[in-house]
Amino acid sequence: MRCPQAELTRKRLERAGKLTSGLASEGVRWAETADMLQKQTLLLVGGPPAVAAVAAAVAVSRAATAAAGLGCCRESPAQRSMVCACAPCCTA
Repeated sequence: MRCPQAELTRKRLERAGKLTSGLASEGVRWAETADMLQKQTLLLVGGPPAVAAVAAAVAVSRAATAAAGLGCCRESPAQRSMVCACAPCCTA
């Protein structure tokens, strides 16, 4: 006949062993994930600044186009271009 305390201790040791081996494999997986994320972070360093630069260039280009289009509306009808950034006002 086994002692109840000994049986309880045996079950605890068994569960502790499962937990320890499970955490060990998780540690390996977490290390691999951390390495992968670090590599991806290095690749993204140029991403946000490049996107910001393109967005700024588009904004400047649109502002210049709009300013040029407003200029054609101030010109006389004979001087207006057939293709104008503000076509609704130029066709009036």
